[in-house]
Amino acid sequence: MIRLHPFELVFSDYAGTFFPEIRAEAPEGAMNLATIAKLQSTQRLLRELGSPDLAEEDAGAVGEYLALLFAAYRYWEAEEPTLSVDRDRLTRAIQHPPTQGLAAHHDACYLEFPERWFWATIGEGQPHEPLEGMFVVSTGPHTGITVVAILGLRPGREGFSQITVTGGADAVAAASGTMRDPPFAPVMDGGLAAGFKSVTSDGELLHLARLALESAAE
Repeated sequence: MIRLHPFELVFSDYAGTFFPEIRAEAPEGAMNLATIAKLQSTQRLLRELGSPDLAEEDAGAVGEYLALLFAAYRYWEAEEPTLSVDRDRLTRAIQHPPTQGLAAHHDACYLEFPERWFWATIGEGQPHEPLEGMFVVSTGPHTGITVVAILGLRPGREGFSQITVTGGADAVAAASGTMRDPPFAPVMDGGLAAGFKSVTSDGELLHLARLALESAAE
């Protein structure tokens, strides 16, 4: 069965019109989250995606919309590379993390994870949801990344949950030091018996993104 893709779900009706406008309006060589947030074409697209008064209603929500839009735009600009994360390779990478920097990869890509393996919550008291995948966007050559993790994407649900984290090169390198022992141990009831893994912090999400890039297949 073909899995749902967050880009197709949210942006299929808008990318062909709005993303070329964003590219034309943006200063050359300056496409980052702060820049894209100021563009008129971005604001028009945000109004299409949500409420015209969204910024006034919930600043956190508009920040997540912006992060998703930024990641989706960069993914589109990179010609929409979707990479499958290999379970066996990722397991080996977790057990023996790479010592070098980030693996060579696209400027932006979507990493599709094995289904119902990793789990996370968007906040305290919120339900555990499966990590379906993540957009990973380079913030500069071998410097850092922005990660937009996609949770709970499934047929019959309108939308999905997401977690966004950005880290420079130092933060990405240091993220391994934030890991629990054992790495990604499940925190949900019955998780160990089910073979699940959990992501519980920004540092763990950054580290997982680094390992997943090592474990992704073209």
